[in-house]
Amino acid sequence: KADICLATLLGQMSWYYTNSGGFGIVFRIQRKTDKKIFALKTLQVGFSQKEYLDAFKHEGKVALKIKNENVMEYLFFQYEELSPYIIMELAEDGSLLNYLEKQKSKGFFENKDISNIYLQLINGMKAINKELVHRDIKPENILLSNGKFKITDFGLSKISEDDTRTSTFKGSGTYSYMSPEAWRLQDNTLLMDIYSMGLIFYEIATLQHPFKDAIIQSYEDWKKLHLYREPKPANELNQNLNPIIVQVIQKMISKSPSARFKNWEEVESFLKKENLPQTKNTPLIAEILSKKTEEDNKLSQLKGLRLKK
Repeated sequence: KADICLATLLGQMSWYYTNSGGFGIVFRIQRKTDKKIFALKTLQVGFSQKEYLDAFKHEGKVALKIKNENVMEYLFFQYEELSPYIIMELAEDGSLLNYLEKQKSKGFFENKDISNIYLQLINGMKAINKELVHRDIKPENILLSNGKFKITDFGLSKISEDDTRTSTFKGSGTYSYMSPEAWRLQDNTLLMDIYSMGLIFYEIATLQHPFKDAIIQSYEDWKKLHLYREPKPANELNQNLNPIIVQVIQKMISKSPSARFKNWEEVESFLKKENLPQTKNTPLIAEILSKKTEEDNKLSQLKGLRLKK
């Protein structure tokens, strides 16, 4: 059945080479029957070990199940007769990384726009984490298509309930967004994704990475930052941030997994709270928020020091 599906699919496609990326060569392809455009990604090299191929197969089958308006749709995986490749939905409006770079010249997003982006990403992550842990969340892996943000590239994913398989077909993550648990090589859970997305939420709110000002020269420098250093509170960089947004970010990027939200439903519920001001911070609210954030940071730092010892 797979052979027939593959033969039919390839027979209906027109091929146009586009570019190459970390995953491999990417093609923009067109289906002849309805002229619909898709992306085809190939791997640059084959799998050096059978376990990596098995991981690719397993994760590919799971990724095909995920259907959500804020997740890039995967249509087909090929991993046996030819070089491994993926056919997927095509997003032609750039990445979140590009989007944030363009915004820097305009100034900070309005609170309502920040919340809108957050809710889209939460919606996508709810769908992904029902099936797997993404493990490589970064701005480059969030694409825009027709005004919607879509999460893509499950290359580092691991099935949520599969705690025995330790290898995946593509490394361990992107250093600037890896959770403390990932640095400690602990079991994969959705809390890792919540941390990584929290760093992205921080970037959306402040237009800079939480560790932008750190001196980073090695793998070990990144590791120490994620394990022990607390970023500046987001409201110190963007004083117009809604207190709810600041608290959501702070809780998501907690060093201790137990201090984070337990799932995306909790994040979504907290973000939608209406019992705090939805406009600019008053001096009193700013002071209260600053003290609360400072206390949280001190507590987190103490926990980090205990772990370091």
